[in-house]
Amino acid sequence: MHPINDNAGTIARTAAISPLLLSHQLLSLAEDAHRAGMPASAARLLRLAHSVCSDKPSRR
Repeated sequence: MHPINDNAGTIARTAAISPLLLSHQLLSLAEDAHRAGMPASAARLLRLAHSVCSDKPSRR
């Protein structure tokens, strides 16, 4: 599939994404996965969100 606007593809490839924003989006997806009854996916998303900011969750 080709993008409708070639400039949009260029901007998407060159724009920097904030680790904080990416982490927030991953946490939101983890919450949605948990609510949808997918705990394994939620746990993977949570680990990924923590790894984006190099934040290690504490083991309990």
